[in-house]
Amino acid sequence: TVDLIDPMLGSGTILLEAAYRDRSVEEREFLQHAFKCAPSDKPHLQSERTSFASLIGYERDGKTLAAAKSNLKTVDRAIILAEDFLLTKPLPTKKHPRWVIANPPYGERLKTKEPIAEFYAKLFSATERVTSPDRACFLLPAKTGRLDLPLQWKVLEKRPFLNGGIPVVAFLFGRKTN
Repeated sequence: TVDLIDPMLGSGTILLEAAYRDRSVEEREFLQHAFKCAPSDKPHLQSERTSFASLIGYERDGKTLAAAKSNLKTVDRAIILAEDFLLTKPLPTKKHPRWVIANPPYGERLKTKEPIAEFYAKLFSATERVTSPDRACFLLPAKTGRLDLPLQWKVLEKRPFLNGGIPVVAFLFGRKTN
């Protein structure tokens, strides 16, 4: 059991997907079942996955916050904080491991005040200060370049893909072990 934290909640998509990801796949409809040669067997989960004790999201924009609250209104373990994550105080002492996942601005559609690499350095620093995560996953533009990570972090994995046509890399970070 872990706490999942989204430091830039937006409309709440990441936390909403996390909340309902373990809904029985037998209850969901999949496009391939409408195909002329549809599969005869229904999909099912192959293994148990980590459960989420709480889903915590931060959003500073009032209009976007209202959308997130509306989208997450049926998720009883969602905690939505109307705060700027970069400026917020640390979370209370951990009861569960913490995982952070974020799809921050890429500097294209949503601009940042500073160069994007500096913005990411501030975001990573705030993530360490506020959450002290056991794992963190950030979707960053493929052209980001060198990342200025907190000393406690190391890159565990990198997965490139397209997000809305933009080349991105999902970076999975973990804590260094001594």
